Amino acid sequence: MRFNRLALLVPLLAACDGSDSVSVKPFNASASDDQIVSALDSNGRTAFCQEVKAYYESEISTAMSKKIGCYSLALAFSGGDASACNQAAQACIADESGDVTTEAGDCDPQKADGCGATVSELEACYTAMIERIKLFGTKISCSVSASEIPDFDSPPAACAPVEAKCPGLIDSDTEAE
Repeated sequence: MRFNRLALLVPLLAACDGSDSVSVKPFNASASDDQIVSALDSNGRTAFCQEVKAYYESEISTAMSKKIGCYSLALAFSGGDASACNQAAQACIADESGDVTTEAGDCDPQKADGCGATVSELEACYTAMIERIKLFGTKISCSVSASEIPDFDSPPAACAPVEAKCPGLIDSDTEAE
C-alpha cells in the first residue's frame, strides 16, 4: 500500500501564493480509525487502497489534474518566459488528444507490512496531501518565481506519524511502485 508521493502529487513546479487553504473533504476509510494498518487483512488492505484512489478522484477533477500537468510541463520547458509558458500551457489544456494528467499512483497492499500507523493517521496524511494538491491546482500559473515555489519534497506535517511508523510507505521517488 505504498503511494509514490510524486506520482500522487505530480511534478510540483509552481507556487502556492495568496490564500493557503482550500476546501477538502476529509478522507474517511471504511476500516476502523484505531486499526493498525499492518493488521488489516488482505481484503481490508485492498479496500483501503481502492478508497484512497476513489478519494483522490473525488477531490481532484480531471480538469484540475490536466491543468497541473500542463502548467508543470510548460514551466519546466519555457525557460522562464511567462508568455511562452502561458501559450504552451493553454495549448496543452486545449489539446483533446493529450494525456497530461496526474493520477493517484499505484497502491500495493503488501507495502503495508510492518506499518504501525493507524487508519486514522493515514487518513489525516492523505487528506493533507490532497489539500496540498488542490491548493497547488488553484494557484499554479506561469508567473511564479523560484522563491515562491514551496518545498514539496517533504510531506505535510500530518504525514509525520505515518513516515515514522511506516518507513517507505510514502515515498518521494519519481516512479510509482
